[in-house]
Amino acid sequence: MKQATFNICCATAAALLSLLITGCVTVNEQTAAVETEEPVPVSIDTQIWRRAEAKRPPLDQILQVRAGLPDSLQTLALQLRDDDIVNRRQAAYIAEALLVQARGCLPDLLMVVIDEEDPVTRAIMIRAIANAGDTSESTLTVLRQMFRNEEHAVVLVYLAGAVALLDLGSDQQVAEDWLVRTISLSNDPEAVPERTGDFWEQCWAAMYMIGKLSDQASRFVPVLEHFGDVEDVPTFVERQVGFTLARLQQQE
Repeated sequence: MKQATFNICCATAAALLSLLITGCVTVNEQTAAVETEEPVPVSIDTQIWRRAEAKRPPLDQILQVRAGLPDSLQTLALQLRDDDIVNRRQAAYIAEALLVQARGCLPDLLMVVIDEEDPVTRAIMIRAIANAGDTSESTLTVLRQMFRNEEHAVVLVYLAGAVALLDLGSDQQVAEDWLVRTISLSNDPEAVPERTGDFWEQCWAAMYMIGKLSDQASRFVPVLEHFGDVEDVPTFVERQVGFTLARLQQQE
């Protein structure tokens, strides 16, 4: 049943993607049994990540910036430096959506991402840098250094994805291996980290970045397909598995 549901999710994701591109037990055992069935509370950190993804700027705002290119990039660059975290985050989302058209403000992104203290905003800026597709040494130097020094587990996964996408040197293999390890779910619970909300957020981040890869896609497909055999995968992760598999299979 789990596999059938998973297959349906993947098929649905593929169709959607195609349209978008084109107590004490001895006192009260019954109460204790009920308590163990309650869902584990999601950490505050993970709630922040999910809320951020739900507050992307509206499409018309992105289209307005795109219509005003290249002059609108100057305003976007200033917004990336705004004292208000909401404004910085919205600017980062817009830069991410602009893809290669955001290269005009890439120097600003590279400058501000190093000092950005908010992990969610930092991650979105990293995604925007990855989407710009610039493989110059100046871009790779910033990404490599951040990849080696980053302490936040989720941001580190986004950095691994950016390095895997843009770096054609030895760091690319290291980054790909990091992504594989992040989403490798063993059937042995003792062989993987505790599956907390933060753990699943790392999985989501890894799959989000893996979906951007092309030539490296094949090695990730079997690992992603294994999610269909795992019972405790959250819905937001399961959906991302379906979309990522659909993208990778289209690129093969």
